[in-house]
Amino acid sequence: MDINLQARTTEFLQIFDEGDVDAALLFFAPRAVVRTYNTAPVIGHSALRRTILPCFANLLNIHHEPLLLWAQDPLCIAECNVTITRADHAIASVR
Repeated sequence: MDINLQARTTEFLQIFDEGDVDAALLFFAPRAVVRTYNTAPVIGHSALRRTILPCFANLLNIHHEPLLLWAQDPLCIAECNVTITRADHAIASVR
């Protein structure tokens, strides 16, 4: 694995897990396309911000543990274990 990719991914996930959406968006190109699960693609910084911010309102904590990383410029894919603590203190883990 590319050490720079691993370091940048770890840095991004730490910033994201801290809830700093604006700092996390700096890791994306202005017209980046983000896809998660079975949702429609989210395109660009403004749409990403509008999509992410409401999610943080319902969370007490989120933690990403990267498992696999793959990159082929300009695409990067990360598989993570994600542990979420919701506002009602319920904990969910997903991969």
